[in-house]
Amino acid sequence: MKQQETSKVPPRNEPLRWYQWPFAALGHLMGIWILLILFEWLGGLWGNEVGAHAKTTFLLQLDALQADYPGVLNRLLPWVSELMVNFSDVLSLNFTGMFAFLTPYWHGAVYVTLALMVRIALLIFAYPLFLLAMFLGAFDGLIARQRRIAFVARETETVHYYAYKSLPWVVMGCSYLWLFVPGIMIISPSLMLIPGVIATGLLIQQTLSSYKKYL
Repeated sequence: MKQQETSKVPPRNEPLRWYQWPFAALGHLMGIWILLILFEWLGGLWGNEVGAHAKTTFLLQLDALQADYPGVLNRLLPWVSELMVNFSDVLSLNFTGMFAFLTPYWHGAVYVTLALMVRIALLIFAYPLFLLAMFLGAFDGLIARQRRIAFVARETETVHYYAYKSLPWVVMGCSYLWLFVPGIMIISPSLMLIPGVIATGLLIQQTLSSYKKYL
């Protein structure tokens, strides 16, 4: 009976392997892209002109980068210019006849895609900050661990467990928020990315400083 009862217990969901994370992130990215397009298309329900919001958001995003991070924008400008040239034919596409009403929806989807690609590029530029925070957090965490060993301090495996489990979710959550929120309203990259960088460094520090004394 016990063997039959235990066999009925559903298997636990296994965590993703390291090689599965890129595919999961790509699926989440597609979901964010679809949600932003739906938000743009439904903008007419609360008074926004369909397609105009995405275009305005895209241009204001570039202006904000020019004001706050001119060096980053200068590195992005050649790529953005080439991207605009490649998308020029797509943006000039206008539907006629009975499908003329689809033109603003098409332009809105194109501008949403352009703005999302620019934010992806900015996120790639920001990942070295995450790596730097991880390095500093690891360095400080190892020092704190050695001090704990030297003074025979109390070990806290609970802190290590939760900090280790929270680390990928903090990095992914910060990345997903940066990809999604600026598509709805203009916000500075510092307000979105810097808190995630600080949290990443603190979690790395706590993960290593609270690690078990004996490996």
